[in-house]
Amino acid sequence: MRQVLPLSLLLIALTTAPAFADPGITVYYHDGLLRVTLDGSYSGSYYQVWRSGELFGQYNPLAFQLTLCTGDCFLTDQEAIPGKTYYYRFDLQPPSGGIVSY
Repeated sequence: MRQVLPLSLLLIALTTAPAFADPGITVYYHDGLLRVTLDGSYSGSYYQVWRSGELFGQYNPLAFQLTLCTGDCFLTDQEAIPGKTYYYRFDLQPPSGGIVSY
C-alpha cells in the first residue's frame, strides 16, 4: 500500500551546475522507508547523497563513499522521520571528471 507523504517531507533542495540540465527528483515512501531518486541517465557516474534539516544548513553525507550509478542514482533513507523536513543534495562525478551538485 502506498502512503502519501506530508508536503514538508517532500521538500528537496536542489543546487545546479551547468554540466547537466536540471533533473527531476522522485520521492517514494513505502513501509517506513523513504527512497529519493535523481531522475535521468547518469550511468557511469559516481555519486554521493547528503542530507540537511535546513536549506542553507550543514549537509551531512548519508554514505561515506562515492557509489557507481549503474542505473538509477538513489538513496534509501532509513532514518527519515515522517513529518520532518529534509533537504537532499546529490553530488555526481561524471566520467569526464569534476563534481556536479543537485
